[in-house]
Amino acid sequence: MKKNAVIFFIIVTVCGCSRYNDNKISIINESDSQIIFNFRASIYTVNSYGNLTIKEIPNGTFSYGTTYGMPSTATSSSVNGASSGDLAFNWDDTHVQIYYSSLQVDDEYTLNVSVTSDMSSADVTTTSH
Repeated sequence: MKKNAVIFFIIVTVCGCSRYNDNKISIINESDSQIIFNFRASIYTVNSYGNLTIKEIPNGTFSYGTTYGMPSTATSSSVNGASSGDLAFNWDDTHVQIYYSSLQVDDEYTLNVSVTSDMSSADVTTTSH
């Protein structure tokens, strides 16, 4: 009986330690400008109409920020959505998607940002800074 208990303890311990956390952020840039994404003290560049996936994100809450370029035909710009804020990864295997698009009317360039997650809004939160 003790032998079975020891084997069970070893299996539970080994299996519990080998759990792989697949938290990730997918960035889809459908805007007319390059996006520079700052997350966890790293800078990621996503070219216009490009994609990027950031993997191996531990659970926790992390700030992010976005810098973007402006087409030479625009004289002013604005942002619609959460271009900066906090992402809270409260569960393993959380997938956050950040979608950038843009619109230019006359000389005004607008960057649109949409942040979604496969978890409920209580699990991943974004707040604009």
